[in-house]
Amino acid sequence: MKRIFFNVAIITMFAAGAKAQVTIGSLDDPQTFSVLELIGNGKGMRLPQLTTEQREDLNFGSEATGKAMGLQIFNIDTKCVETWNGEEWIMQCYCGSQPCPEPTGTTWTTIQWVGAFWKDDQTGERIIASKVSNQNDTWIAEVVNTPESDGSWINLDGNVYSDPAIWTDSPGDAENHQLPSVRKTSVSGTGNILFRIGATSTNPAELTQDYPSADGGMGKPPRYAKVKISINGGAPDTVFCRQGESADYVFSPNNTYGSNVERSLAAKFSPYNLTASNLTDGDVYADVAHLGGTFVDYPTQAGAFFQWAAESGYERRAYHPTGSVTGLSINTPSEFWSTLKSVHETCPQYWRRPTSGADNAVTTAPASESELMQSLFYTTFDGENENYHNANYRYCGYYADGYFDRRQITNSIHNFANSAVSKDTKDVAYAGLLFTNPDSGNSLFMPTGGILLNTGTLDETGFTAAYWSGSSKQQGYGWEIMLYYGNSSIALHHSDTGDYGYSVRCVVDDIDE
Repeated sequence: MKRIFFNVAIITMFAAGAKAQVTIGSLDDPQTFSVLELIGNGKGMRLPQLTTEQREDLNFGSEATGKAMGLQIFNIDTKCVETWNGEEWIMQCYCGSQPCPEPTGTTWTTIQWVGAFWKDDQTGERIIASKVSNQNDTWIAEVVNTPESDGSWINLDGNVYSDPAIWTDSPGDAENHQLPSVRKTSVSGTGNILFRIGATSTNPAELTQDYPSADGGMGKPPRYAKVKISINGGAPDTVFCRQGESADYVFSPNNTYGSNVERSLAAKFSPYNLTASNLTDGDVYADVAHLGGTFVDYPTQAGAFFQWAAESGYERRAYHPTGSVTGLSINTPSEFWSTLKSVHETCPQYWRRPTSGADNAVTTAPASESELMQSLFYTTFDGENENYHNANYRYCGYYADGYFDRRQITNSIHNFANSAVSKDTKDVAYAGLLFTNPDSGNSLFMPTGGILLNTGTLDETGFTAAYWSGSSKQQGYGWEIMLYYGNSSIALHHSDTGDYGYSVRCVVDDIDE
């Protein structure tokens, strides 16, 4: 894409009776077409230096589309010259010494972006970049604003981004790349889809114990919205937006539709997978204290693998997510989770593993007793499903959380196409599945981080994920929920043994809630 940027500085402080044309820095007359010429003599012109916050404090009043047009500043947050065009601030800059990059390599894919995520205190850009089949295709992205979906906090922008390191392994912080203050509710274009989504403000909700934060303290209820993307006027895809990192429901106990059972056991899930704070890229595993796991920083990050339970000396090991490992326990204690959790629980205090039936007896995982079913599935089913049960209101794709959308998307370690970023690090992140509530818009993303076989071999990264529960089909054999990205399916299984390494997604411990 060619871009031509014009930076024009206009100084209007002329004394009465002064010449209509002025040269500064030379005795030569200005050109006939210039009202002002600056001769540098080895020096430059320095525009007013403002932060984004200071820029937003400028009050144009009734002159926003009049005399304020053409005002220029240098934004020290975006490192850009910006010009007010009467409606919004336009960034006029190059990314470092080179033109701002376009998506390259496998970052341009046809895979759907299913959601966007901000923490309570975040508002910065989330980048949506998708390839279309025909470069003559036209597209439009629109904020949904209905009584069921309040999109008033969502802002869209089709202008170029300003991060010189975008789509690399070390991009800039999205919070340093804000959208214009004048809100847009739609953007459109021809050819590949490229636009930004931002939040107009931090989460304004009040703190409450009903929505616990990661440390079990008071948090804010997340808020949700939707952006629809249509190509050539066809049926739209939806980007489900969420602002807020506190635990929340997908389906709450008050939601009875779509299911053949009541949802009295529905639980509030963390938006993050579990890992260990002491796990580094030089480790095969890290030992975790009882209740000592920590949450990853972004919803797309895989976190660590954990065994359901392990023999003495192997308890609570967090295994690195990107390679085959040694040191797996091969002897799972033959007890129920109600007994084992006093030693083997890795979810932090105030959190626990979800259940799929009783945790103190053998269970066949009926939906009427399953937190997993009642919390995540629009249509529930009983027991094990080997046929990869397709779930309604569940979507496969990318999640723009300020981490995944800013990095180069590549094949996973197991060559599942266009599914991973930072794939050789402990912070590896993946595409995945998004569970949604069709009425409230509540959503929860879970990445497909693969599974760790009991041989220590890593398998199916970017394609499959398994998440432990605290229930057993027989002693020592945990139930887990399996996500299959490639064929858009979800299944409930019981493991043949508890010594596989799976992901853990914690729920609020209702005893302490």
